[in-house]
Amino acid sequence: MASGPTRDLTTASGPSKIRKVDNPIELKSQSVEPFRSPDDWSDPASQESGSTMVPQDRSSSFVMVTCVCGRSLRAKSDQVDQEIRCWDCHQMVRVRDPHQAQKVARELSDSARNVINGPDLASVIVGSLIGTLLFCIPFFGVWCAAVAFALFSSTYGEIIHRTSHGSVRESGPGWIATLIPRSVVKFLLGTLMAVGTVLPIWYLNAAYHQSPHWDRIGLTIAFVTWVFIPLFMLIVFDRTDQKNPAAILSYVKIFVKHPLALILALAIVPVSLVVVELGWGLMFYLTGNLAFFSLEYMPTPLIVMGSNKYPAVMLSGIPYFQSSDYRTLPSSIFEMTYLENLRHGYSLVGAIPASLSMSTRNELNAADAIGIFEPFYLIIRLFFTLTTLIFLLTAFSIQARWLGLVLRFERPKIGGDASSVSPASTSLSPAFSTPPGSDS
Repeated sequence: MASGPTRDLTTASGPSKIRKVDNPIELKSQSVEPFRSPDDWSDPASQESGSTMVPQDRSSSFVMVTCVCGRSLRAKSDQVDQEIRCWDCHQMVRVRDPHQAQKVARELSDSARNVINGPDLASVIVGSLIGTLLFCIPFFGVWCAAVAFALFSSTYGEIIHRTSHGSVRESGPGWIATLIPRSVVKFLLGTLMAVGTVLPIWYLNAAYHQSPHWDRIGLTIAFVTWVFIPLFMLIVFDRTDQKNPAAILSYVKIFVKHPLALILALAIVPVSLVVVELGWGLMFYLTGNLAFFSLEYMPTPLIVMGSNKYPAVMLSGIPYFQSSDYRTLPSSIFEMTYLENLRHGYSLVGAIPASLSMSTRNELNAADAIGIFEPFYLIIRLFFTLTTLIFLLTAFSIQARWLGLVLRFERPKIGGDASSVSPASTSLSPAFSTPPGSDS
């Protein structure tokens, strides 16, 4: 390229020459795109189709663990539940899934929601209606309800079995085989769970004009029934169709690995009874009827007047204390009496259903005391019993699924048919949404 003439330019550093270009090159202005974060990166070839390339998060393929010596180690995500060697102390360190707690909580909440909102709730309501009607059978109502609970317990074990193997199974036993299992061990465990539930709540210590109530024997029976028998049923029903049943010790290791899920599952049954008791007690308190139900189903107190204590005297179905109608006394006296009777093992949850078949109530005159005639009073007792059974059976249904989920989290480690597990499924469909024996 030919250059033009030059001219001198004097600067502080000395003369310099500037060459004049005859044919300058014209540069086209180009627009400069602003800086975009990696989240905005996109594939130019796929912009027309609207697809976007998401940058790979390399940190998600690694799990950080800390050794007992304090050394931070990085392991691959496929090494979860395996052991790696520490670089400093050379000890073996187990790699834990950092998101395991969130996964467990999501599975538990989804399974509980499926019971409450799914078709299984209809089965629970029907079972509760049958149980309420059985309670009305004179003298034998409680034990007839225990038989129904025994049948439900067999279904309880099958729910554990199906949940632990995932939401999809090729086949299952029929309804008769489910309700009346051929296995003696399964039948015995179901019977023990039914008797251990009915006996301490609705029968133990019941007598004429005395409601059933808890004592040390009842608490021991309930503890064994609601803690150990569910674990035994979990193991027995899970080992049913395994070609190579896992050792008992492998189940113990799983229980230790998921203590929170196990505790929640075992606690939901007694918690449901407490919720029902507090709910009805609060409702009776707000409506001003707590004194009546406390005197009707719990021991009558001794009222202190001056320096003397006066027992209740029943006149036409109304308790009187030294010729004073109980309705003229401060309601706080009977509210404290209710709380004191709770401390001694009495409860409305146990007393009202049992009164449908046994003469345990004190037979107050509801029409004169609170203005409720006998037919409507019976309806209230039936509705109370139905509500109690719905809460209790729902708690057992949720408990069975939660116990099955504890095994499902570790299914590859305790054997079983791997094809029966649906790894892509993050929520469980109801176990009995379709008849057993058909495809789910």
